[in-house]
Amino acid sequence: MKNVNTKLIICLIILLLKNTFSFAQETIQQFKSRLTRQEHGQFDSNMPINFTSSEDGKYALVFSDKVKDQIIKTIDIREQNPFSNIGLKTSSRYYDIFSFENRNFEEVFPNFNFASWLRYSRFYDTIEINQVTVSYGYGDSNNGQYAAIAYFLGSEVIGICRTLFVVFDSTGMEINRLTVDVGANQISITDDGKYLILSYRAYEEDQIVLNTGINIINIHDNSIIVNKEIDNLAGVFTANKYLIAGTHKYLSQNGKEVRKRWIFDIDQKSVFIKELDVECIGKAKIIEDGIQMNCLNGSSYKLTFTKDFEREDLK
Repeated sequence: MKNVNTKLIICLIILLLKNTFSFAQETIQQFKSRLTRQEHGQFDSNMPINFTSSEDGKYALVFSDKVKDQIIKTIDIREQNPFSNIGLKTSSRYYDIFSFENRNFEEVFPNFNFASWLRYSRFYDTIEINQVTVSYGYGDSNNGQYAAIAYFLGSEVIGICRTLFVVFDSTGMEINRLTVDVGANQISITDDGKYLILSYRAYEEDQIVLNTGINIINIHDNSIIVNKEIDNLAGVFTANKYLIAGTHKYLSQNGKEVRKRWIFDIDQKSVFIKELDVECIGKAKIIEDGIQMNCLNGSSYKLTFTKDFEREDLK
């Protein structure tokens, strides 16, 4: 009985010490000293969230506190893949392949939304598959306060993809998980952490692009606010509260080289649309009520959303 009480007292003392004294966390410099040359070049000590990738295909999301000079949390993106239990893994440098005995499509992709794929008759939910590929992506907010890991679950047999986003704040706390049944390309988050915009492409066999478009998602309730196909899509980005999609350059009706922009203000339920001069858009800056255009010839001018853009209401 005496030995039991002694052990109990020792355990209580250990617990008390754990609660009383904080054990030293790794400093930012200590962490950086362990990075490869490639990872070191990607790490910015001034930013609370960093994405690093090594030469051997290791991807990590690193959270740090510059004021306290501490690493808060590190996530090994490939090792914490939420699809890792789906089958036997074979790894390459950039992605992982998971193999398994034949399974019905619905078992591997439960409740799949075919909205972006319905026009293509070869996509159907009764096919059996025995292999999927998981690849990885990353997106963040301009102010560095929010980030999302993207896990792309794809089946080459029928050419479709599901994307799972895991969204974090700058402390490393997971905010939410979002699933969309498209293959996301680019990802960006608004500075307030409310919305995520992604670009997507659907491919046919031989990597022929069938359609391109964007989704805008409410991070907190998982609702898709915008689902829009955009031909000739170049990419997406955010600026303050605005979410922007743009095309590659093309010739306008008057023969001028332009790029089209869709600028979404979700809180005001509006999208502003305009063709912008290629000569002036490269250094353009989104401001509160419009765009400050800065041209290659040194001239500059301002376009306001209310006067110079076509406006549409978001439904």
